[in-house]
Amino acid sequence: MNLNFLILGIFDIVRDLSLEQFFSVLIKVIRVYPWLFLIIGVLYCFFGKEIFDKINFIIGGVFGLGLAFEVLYLLPRVFIQILILLIAFLTAGFIAFLAPYLLAGFVGFMFGVGLLNPLYMDLALVLGVIFAAIAILLFYFFLPMSTALVGSIIVGEVFLLWTGSTVFLLATIVVLFIIGSMFQILELSSAVTEEFTSEG
Repeated sequence: MNLNFLILGIFDIVRDLSLEQFFSVLIKVIRVYPWLFLIIGVLYCFFGKEIFDKINFIIGGVFGLGLAFEVLYLLPRVFIQILILLIAFLTAGFIAFLAPYLLAGFVGFMFGVGLLNPLYMDLALVLGVIFAAIAILLFYFFLPMSTALVGSIIVGEVFLLWTGSTVFLLATIVVLFIIGSMFQILELSSAVTEEFTSEG
């Protein structure tokens, strides 16, 4: 297996903001590592909300390492190089961890501000903060379904590679999306119920 291809594929996915390019690179990497992505897809289908933040942190950290490697030759000592790599990994990972929530909050904030701005600026800012909080909560609420969808697409692409059947691809995506979403939502509901019960 070509590890460099996998790493470069991850860098391309992270750097490229085009949705079309994202899926193009993802499919190429899946074809090289079908079993790996089959496992990742299944995990995302049934445990997406649990691993979403961890995966984001790791992808961000890898991206940070890629950027850090480009300036390592400027640093004279190995200790400083290792320290820079560690800082780059943790910093980029933390940013990637927060990014989806910040983006959801930003969209909600701009929507809330846009409802009243520029008529009542003070009230618009308050409304923006409220909508930002609502957007983050909704993002967390829909996370099981969105991760189940991503996971089902990944598994479907692996099966498409093996079978060549588009019908089987679509059936896999639909079935896994429904089952994965229901499983995660039930897990989330039971966790919330258990938390309320323990507090009561």
